[in-house]
Order: sequence, then C-alpha cells, then structure tokens
Amino acid sequence: MDKGVRLAREAVKEASEEEPALADSLNSLATLLGQRYSLTSALIDIDEAIALARRGLKIPSYNSTMLATSLGNLAVLLQLRYQRSRELSDLEESTQLSQQALSTMPDNHPDRSRHQHDIGIKLARKFTITNDMKDLDDGIQSLREAVDNTSKSHPYRAVFLHSLANGLIQKGSETFDGDGVDEWIYVAKEALDATPESYPDRGELLYGLGLSLLAAHATGNTPTGIDESIPCFEAAIKQSNAPPLYRIQACMCLLPICHDRQRSLNAAKLVMGLLPRIITRQQDYSDRQSSLAELACFTSDAVAVAIQAGQVVDALELLEQGQGLLGASAEQMQADIVDLEKAHPEYAAEFERLRKEMNRPVDSDISATHSTALREGLALRLYDAGKEFDGLVEKIRKLPNFDTFLQTPGLDEMQAITDRGPIIIINISIICCDAIIIMPDCIQTVPVDDLSRAGIKQKVLDGERGSPDVLEWLWETVVCPVLDRIVFSEAPTGDNWPHVWWIPTGLLKQFPLHAAGYHRKRTKETTLDRVVSSYASLVKAMIQARKRRTPTRETNKAVLMAMETTPTLSRLAFANQELEVVKDICSSIGLEVVEPERRKATLID
Repeated sequence: MDKGVRLAREAVKEASEEEPALADSLNSLATLLGQRYSLTSALIDIDEAIALARRGLKIPSYNSTMLATSLGNLAVLLQLRYQRSRELSDLEESTQLSQQALSTMPDNHPDRSRHQHDIGIKLARKFTITNDMKDLDDGIQSLREAVDNTSKSHPYRAVFLHSLANGLIQKGSETFDGDGVDEWIYVAKEALDATPESYPDRGELLYGLGLSLLAAHATGNTPTGIDESIPCFEAAIKQSNAPPLYRIQACMCLLPICHDRQRSLNAAKLVMGLLPRIITRQQDYSDRQSSLAELACFTSDAVAVAIQAGQVVDALELLEQGQGLLGASAEQMQADIVDLEKAHPEYAAEFERLRKEMNRPVDSDISATHSTALREGLALRLYDAGKEFDGLVEKIRKLPNFDTFLQTPGLDEMQAITDRGPIIIINISIICCDAIIIMPDCIQTVPVDDLSRAGIKQKVLDGERGSPDVLEWLWETVVCPVLDRIVFSEAPTGDNWPHVWWIPTGLLKQFPLHAAGYHRKRTKETTLDRVVSSYASLVKAMIQARKRRTPTRETNKAVLMAMETTPTLSRLAFANQELEVVKDICSSIGLEVVEPERRKATLID
C-alpha cells in the first residue's frame, strides 16, 4: 500500500497541469490514500485524499462517465471521514455529490443503482441527526429505486434489499403504525432469500424480519406474527458469524414472547456468553449508558426466564454474569480485565483487539462494492475472530490467579458467603419480578407479583423515592413478603440482630429498601425494626471483598466523615449532628477521632 501511494505521488508530480492524465493520477492517489486510511485510521490520509479529489474535479477534461466516477469517489471519501468525525457537513456534501454523479448518468448506466443505494443510505443516516422524516422517506425511496433497477441475478441486489429492509425498520420504529409493514416483511424475506447462509448479514436480516412480524401482529395485519417471529429470532441468535449485538437484540425480543421457558433459557445462556465480546470502555458516554440500560434489561429478563423454568441456579449464574460485566462497564472495565491489564498486558491488548474485530460494523454503502469473495472473506473473518476470542479466554483462565476470569462464582461459594446473613436479590423484569434468597443451606425464590418494571419507572419519573407513601409501598410489595419467608417477621430482642444483604436490580436500585415500612403507624413494621441492612452490587463483589480484606489490627482511632451535601444526591440535613453524636460515643470508649478532608482520594489514603 505504501509503495502504491509513493508511485501514485510520482505520477502526479510528473503530470502537467494541462494534461488530462493529471485528473486520473489525482484520483488514483486519492483512492489509495482512502484505502490506506481504512487500514490505519490516519486522519492525515483521508484529509489529503479529499483535497486531491477536489483538485481533480477542477480540471475540465471529463466526459460525463469520468465525471460521475470522480464525483462518486469524492462522495465515498467524505462518507469515510463522516464515519470518524460525525460532522453533518461531510455527510451532506457526500450526499449532494452522489446526487450530482447520478444526474450525469444515462438511465441505462450500470452504476446508477449503486449511486441510488448510496444516496438512500446517507439520507437515512441524516435522519438520525435531523429527525426530519422527509430525509428518511427520500432515503427509502432512493433505496427502492436501487432495488428496482437491479436484476435479480445481480450480486449487489442482496445488499440493496438489506439496506431497504433496514430503512423500513427504521421508519417502522419511528411511526409505530401499520403503514408499510407488508412491504417491510416482503423486502426482509426477499433479502434473506438473496443472502447466502454463510454471510454475517443474515443475522441482522433475520432480526429485522422478526421485528417486522411482531409489528404486523401488533397492528393486526398478521395474527400469527408472534409465532412466526420466534424462529427468526432463534435463527439470528444462532448465526455464529453475525455481529454479537444483533444476536443479543434478537434474544431480547425472543425472551418475553416465547412461552417455552426452557427453549428461551437455552437461548439466553448462549447469548449471555456474548456480552464480554461487546463490553468496552472506549464508547461515547451517552451511547454506553443507553446500551448498558438495554443489556441490563436483557439480563433481568434472562433471570426471569430461568426462574420460570425452575432453574434457580441458572438464574443466579445469569445474573452474576450479566450484572458483573455491566456494572463494571459503568465506571471502568470489570476487575478481571483490569487485573489482566496489570499482570498480562499483551493478553489484555489481544482481548480488546478481538472484541473490536467482532464488533466492526458491516457498512452497507461500503459493502455494496464488495465482491462475493470479499464478502465471504468478511464472514470468515468474523467467525474466526469469535473462535479466537473464546480460545483466548480459555488461555487466560490457565494463567496463575486467573482461573475464574469472566466467570461467575460457584453455588458453594455463593452460599458460603451467607454465613453472616442471607443475600436477597430482587430481580425486575417485564416477564415477572422475583426475589432470590441465598442462604447457607438453600436457595429460595419469592414471587413479587405486585411489583412491575413500569410501576417502578413511573415512581422514578414522579420523583417519589423516599416519601412515606413510597416507603410503605416498598414494605408491602417487596420487603415484608421476603422477610416473612425467611422468618424475620418480628422485631428481634437483645443485641444479636439478623443481617441481610440486598442486591436490587434495575431502577429498584434507586429506592431505599433498608428504610421501607409503616413509619407513620409506629408499629415496628419496618425494615429498620427487623434487620440490619447492607447493599451489594453482586455476589461476586462480596466474595472478592471478603477475600481481599486485610486482618483486623488493633487501633485506637476512628475515622469519621459527614457528607451533608453530595453532588446529584439529596441533602442529608442531620449528617453533621449525627457525626457529633458518634464522636461523643467514640470519645467515651477511648477512641481518637480523625476527620479527614471530605474527598474520596483523601479518605482512601
């Protein structure tokens, strides 16, 4: 590639400004720099390529065919830069250039359909920025024309159908009505028929067809839409060389609608193993938070399916695996990967490389120019990356102290950690809501039928999280039924109070389970009158904390800190007064009180 760029530069230098060959040389160099940018992501290459392509267009020596080619090349280069910069001006200019290229072509030109496809893709992308439905409608129409102008035997027809199906999915998800759903289904089926079994595109197409059938059912167009969609989602899940995200999204759709819970559980367990392939810290914050919220819902739905299938141990493993990965991603990569970076950076780098390889998008407008051999190579690349990733994880687990890398704790470990009190997990799903209680000698599940994801969301939106009414609601729906099951149904006597660890999921994490109860009645029907409460993010975190705890040493000091105000949280009006009370108690038993600066770094030191 570097040699080609060097030779192309020499050709540009040797060509005279008046020679028609200069335009061809400039275009050749621009194309090579664009290809090198695709390999290296060096912005200097794509910027120079665009400048060279612009220079070539200023040379008035083109016939209409050559002009269309040059306009199209510059459009592709601007599209490549847009994918990196996300500058709307690049996308708009790229679209305009493709439209100009199309206008210079005769109706029978073989490249017309490719330019129509490119225009449709870009307008659909522009819609995601502008939210102007005209952009999306114009894009879909351009994609329709690309399909109509392409023979059924043409190798690009499957790609064009795929893009049209995606455009119709995009519109269907925005309008939520029955208009166009029949076309959506027809196009998705035709695209699947035109796409070989080995191509990774099939995963997205199967997922899209499943969505279209669900939409048809919801709008009354196809009463059997749900039943017909289930095999589509299952096939998408099993498309091993498809990008992991489409397989996960297909499973998210499958779990609530498939009433064969063992069948759903098998799918959930397969897909849960894909999460490590997509979790990363190199994401835009808002995109990351949105994707994490979706994946957290998937985890809770998978747990609900396992509970309904009667497989509570599987439910715990799914919860630990999903919440462990997602919780770590919210602030940093999970502890396993951080430890790997420190001890074996070469393995950590390979882990990240393969994860990126498996999630590299198949860009529709770029893939439209791929030959069959290249597309088959892409399918093989994705499949090989998945196999390499799984092999790498197994290799890492053979390293000293990494035998549990990306693995959940075993049942024995989970139960052993409850020697100081039970762990109570509250799982919130649209399928069902349940409490899972882990005790030294058994694991129990308690249905929490009066709780729902929608109800919790509404209380969050209403800003009601700690009001007396909410505390009573928490007691009635969650805490009291669970404590009654483990026979913590009365206020304890003496100093030996029972201790429980709460692990809420989803939006329930924002509610004070430890403060639930009928405080206004003063009948001791409250969490505070029954148990000592602690919280944990997951069982594995408790196990790791217990293992890392240093032996207690004798000390005559107590560190106290009162946070009356904390950013983004409500004010604790009595924090300073409570600190003074604790100080007096410490002084009375001979402890020296230390009050560090109210900063996290100072406290850790």
